[in-house]
Amino acid sequence: MSLQSSAIRYLLASAFSFAVNLGLTVFVHEVWGAGEEAAFAIALLVVFVINFFALRYYIYEGQQGRLWTQFWTYTGSAIGFRLSEYCPFLLLHSCLRIEYRVVVAGVMLSSFAVKFFYYRYVFERASWTHTLP
Repeated sequence: MSLQSSAIRYLLASAFSFAVNLGLTVFVHEVWGAGEEAAFAIALLVVFVINFFALRYYIYEGQQGRLWTQFWTYTGSAIGFRLSEYCPFLLLHSCLRIEYRVVVAGVMLSSFAVKFFYYRYVFERASWTHTLP
């Protein structure tokens, strides 16, 4: 798939992911009554699963690669990305007392471009296009 096509699909999937992340955080906090920190952590976990399948089947069409190889590589990098999102959230919201919705939006937008190029490499990597016998 071309870089332009992947970028457009990534933008669409990211908009969906962003909406789910922000909406679920607000829902879990305001409807279920969970704390802001727990609500954001739950939303990150849900979006983690959604994003793997979006990356594999929609954005990069990496389904010809080995599922578990891609999943574990994605998991390792996603943990790193999520920690790099959750730690600033804790700092900005819990320590500096910035409104949680503003912090969630800012943190999620800040990691957008880095993830696109990293996951493009992971899901389009030539050595993973071999199928299992």
